[in-house]
Amino acid sequence: MKGDLLGTGVVMPRMHEERRPTSIVWVARQSECAAAARRRKNVSVRISASHPVLAVHDLDQSGSWYRDVLGCEVYDPDPGNWRFCREGEVIFMLGRCPDALHARELGDHSYVAYLFVDDVDSFYAHALAVGAEVLKTPSDEAWGMRELALRSPDGHRFMLGQPTKPPDAC
Repeated sequence: MKGDLLGTGVVMPRMHEERRPTSIVWVARQSECAAAARRRKNVSVRISASHPVLAVHDLDQSGSWYRDVLGCEVYDPDPGNWRFCREGEVIFMLGRCPDALHARELGDHSYVAYLFVDDVDSFYAHALAVGAEVLKTPSDEAWGMRELALRSPDGHRFMLGQPTKPPDAC
């Protein structure tokens, strides 16, 4: 089955697809609001992307999680020290830090990213099928997002969300 990365029968949803009418409207509106805010503040610079840099204890175990759970393409720019995991426009940059404090010990500071996805419920079904740790089952929030929370083997927590309604005005 196309997209069935693990032979589970559950098709892996993609974080970014060509067809995302609600998400595109939401992202476009947020971009417009950000541009308007920059003009009001007379700021001419803009942040164009963000790629989380994460300390991990075991590159193989962590890379496998990002591949199997989030559907990332995994590659090693510096074998034994760095593993990059890419899905869509996001690159998780995993650095081998065997002596670093484990992210599970950071409490609320272990949240590293809010990932906009095309289908939270498909991600949830896939996460269950591959045995990922789910911290929050899919739920609709008052701020117009359907959200799911996952934790990696290193303890990094990720919120996955998709818009449930059009965005409000700026």
